[in-house]
Amino acid sequence: MDKKYGLTKAGFVKKDFLTCYSEISESFKNKINQNIDLSPTSVFGNIIGIYAERESLLWDGLQELSTTMNPNNATGIPLQNAISINGISKQEATASKVILTFYGKTGIKIPSGTGVAIPETSYQFNTKIDAVVAQNGIVEIEAECSILGEVKALAGTINKILNPIYNIESCTNKKDAVVGQFEETEEDLKIRRLQLLQRAGSATEKGIRAAIQKIEGVKTSILLNAEIANYIPSGSIHLYVEGGEPLAIANAINSSRGGGCLLYLDESSIKNTIKDSQGIDRIISFSRPKEKIIYLSIALKTNSDFPSNGYEQVKNAIIDYANKNLTIGKSLINSSLYVPINSVSGIIGIQIYQDLLPNPSNTLNISVEPIEYAKLDTSRINFIDWKGKF
Repeated sequence: MDKKYGLTKAGFVKKDFLTCYSEISESFKNKINQNIDLSPTSVFGNIIGIYAERESLLWDGLQELSTTMNPNNATGIPLQNAISINGISKQEATASKVILTFYGKTGIKIPSGTGVAIPETSYQFNTKIDAVVAQNGIVEIEAECSILGEVKALAGTINKILNPIYNIESCTNKKDAVVGQFEETEEDLKIRRLQLLQRAGSATEKGIRAAIQKIEGVKTSILLNAEIANYIPSGSIHLYVEGGEPLAIANAINSSRGGGCLLYLDESSIKNTIKDSQGIDRIISFSRPKEKIIYLSIALKTNSDFPSNGYEQVKNAIIDYANKNLTIGKSLINSSLYVPINSVSGIIGIQIYQDLLPNPSNTLNISVEPIEYAKLDTSRINFIDWKGKF
């Protein structure tokens, strides 16, 4: 192949239409006659034009093919094929999940697939298993949204039974739904790949955490060792992981930690037995971060632009912010809530109080330890009258 074109030290260099046309024209002159008529209106000129166009299209295809294994340039299926070399796959869309509480007569069966909706929306949650109302007239069932993606459902909003059941009086969700996720975008996938490449096959802190971050549903993780926490023996590590399926996390830990790297465990640890490369059973353990339940009281000064459902919008904005930002060790800073709250129109004044108990009156921020995460829920956000002068 010509050294000027194709795969070169500078990368792939393609021939454009004019280059192809010129080269084919020279070949015709050399093979037939130097004085042959190759003008655009001549027979041979048209033949050369057809061949040159076809050849330039082939060069275009070769150029695209040369970039298919470059994750920075590839898109679609070629991108997924390229990143599969690193053991990474695109995260699919998932559905929001919630626990529905049904109230009715003891012994009444609620079949799998029973649909309950958020009134005046297209969002529907379907129960996943058959269940029977208990003696106290209540049964709680896990349900999943029929639409994939980030469908938010605040506490108490899923209450319209779509296929009524005799002797079932009502249904609601006591807590906010666990929000699903949209399909991962290609840009986010490329960024995640670069972050995960830090692993490089070693049992470094970044490497182990990078392996864990591959797991679908994992929000974040933290690794503690004897230098950070004095309760951990030398040579051991204590892992805290927020989100993700336990067995998948255990496999990631097992494949990424080095020999002699021991895992600290206590009574709260999640333990799985995994076979190592020699077929020997190993107990792989990690912990979940501890929830720090936060209560909020908020006073708002509003004007005529404040919408009729403004308070619900404010709750929604706060929870959306919390889901994206309050990971392990992140304290809830009152001032950080001003931006999501002000995303609702008509707000001209904000007072925020937080505490670990209901009806907070403390304006100070609550400290969150490195192994904790602040947990918010719309059921723990209430609105109060403005305090003092405005």
